[in-house]
Amino acid sequence: MLDSKQIDSLMTDYINRKEIAGAGIIIRKEDEKVFESYYGYADIENGVRADENTIYRLASMTKPIVALAVMMLVDEGKIKLDDLLSEYLPSFSRMRVLQNDGSFVGYQPNKDNPTAPLFKEDIPSDLNFSPASNQITIKHLLNHSSGLGQGPLSTLLVDKYIKKEHSLEERVQIFSELPLDFEPGTQTGYSALVAYDILGYVIEKVSGQSLNDFLRDRLFKPLGILNLGYDVSENNHSHLAKLYESNNGTLTDVSETEKLWTLVNPLRSGYCSGSAGMLGTIEDYDKIAQLFLNKGVYNGARLLSKDSYLSMTSKELNAPLELIPGVIWGLGVIISGQEKETHKMLSEGTYGWSGAYGTHFFVDPLKKISVVLGVNCSNIGGAASPLSLALEEIVYQYC
Repeated sequence: MLDSKQIDSLMTDYINRKEIAGAGIIIRKEDEKVFESYYGYADIENGVRADENTIYRLASMTKPIVALAVMMLVDEGKIKLDDLLSEYLPSFSRMRVLQNDGSFVGYQPNKDNPTAPLFKEDIPSDLNFSPASNQITIKHLLNHSSGLGQGPLSTLLVDKYIKKEHSLEERVQIFSELPLDFEPGTQTGYSALVAYDILGYVIEKVSGQSLNDFLRDRLFKPLGILNLGYDVSENNHSHLAKLYESNNGTLTDVSETEKLWTLVNPLRSGYCSGSAGMLGTIEDYDKIAQLFLNKGVYNGARLLSKDSYLSMTSKELNAPLELIPGVIWGLGVIISGQEKETHKMLSEGTYGWSGAYGTHFFVDPLKKISVVLGVNCSNIGGAASPLSLALEEIVYQYC
């Protein structure tokens, strides 16, 4: 039986040390909710407690949702995983790739932040490029092997050229003009702001709807999701958690200044980032987790085929390109192996993902466990958050 006191103690300690302002957790076992609790504050200054209505900046937990949308279109025969991106967006047909002679370091896992590339601050002036031998496919975008926005060069160029006022279409055009860090399909890393924005734009092209409308009509409505997406209603703006930065026992409100959020904020410009732009409650994200836990079925209705579910989450159907030792990319989620350096408690085959501000979810299909965590801290470490790892350890002691 789950030890709620141990979870309460963990969360209270983080709040008392002012490492986070507030949080929410939902845990399921065999699809039954076995734990739900909320801690601390959504808004310290105004005394607003975190509760089931608190809306979090989901950051990269947007990506699994966009991956689900792509796979729904795969089920309809409108997209194939091996389709060339240039079939949908011709400007990606003539990509250049960096010829790396070793003077400019490519992607290397950072033990303190596995999804962040280690790179130099300045771009050398003497880099060489050649036409890419491989074209980017839809699957390369889904499993972070496209070479765009993953290594030091294109990451720096994204930071240089993308502005907060750019629309999705404008950003995708800029992405098509960037060089690749490596040949598509040959390496992996993490495309924080590029691959899933491109996928969002492909969804728009294929469906004839905006990304926001497609997700609302095809995914959120069938799941009964009301408070997750890009267009949180005006009535719910008051429930949006403030974003805090933690430093030496002090929490500072950075809701309007944190760099990533200024680039992906859908409330400001209406730009819908497929990479990191969604907002939502953990109760609504729990429905996404249930869809995964039940292998594409929700409340008896199949929304995703079994084949597409397996394509997303099966180690056997995904190339063994490791993000970090023991962890590979599925489609929109990471999949844990047997020998791994982080997330050591997770069963082999467990999958999920995290957000830059501490949001985290995982699904263990072997033990039939799902966990969703909402947090509102700008510098907690994303996928390497120690809070997420500590929560995983407690869950596996008792489930």
